[in-house]
Amino acid sequence: MRKIVLLSLLLTITAACGNKAKSIKYGEMSVSDLVASKGEPIKEEEIPRPDGKMYIYENNEKYQIENGVVVNSFKNPNKDEKMLLYWKHKYEDCHFTIKQLDQKVLHLKPEEEYNCKAAGITLIYDPNIEQVVRVVEYAAE
Repeated sequence: MRKIVLLSLLLTITAACGNKAKSIKYGEMSVSDLVASKGEPIKEEEIPRPDGKMYIYENNEKYQIENGVVVNSFKNPNKDEKMLLYWKHKYEDCHFTIKQLDQKVLHLKPEEEYNCKAAGITLIYDPNIEQVVRVVEYAAE
């Protein structure tokens, strides 16, 4: 009985890993490839960029399109991704540059931008709540 449960669990994990969404190749992926991978967006907005649009999906996940190509994405982090330590472990070989963003409220600490160009990721971290509040992905350098 125990072997059946373990085998069942293994098959479930394998199936879940095999159903991962097609990875986004920023600067290369076309709009039609994005729609084929993610589905139709909930909303589409014009932005002030050359042939620029923003495709908006559930959970405020956004993809910036320029000249028919996906150039970057913005998303709210999920539960684990809210911890800065999660990202430092995930990209442990990447040197993050840290920049303080403009302070909006005088009695709060300003948000910080953690940028790793080699991995193509920027994190917006709020030290007041000790959480990553936004994740930006783009073509790695």
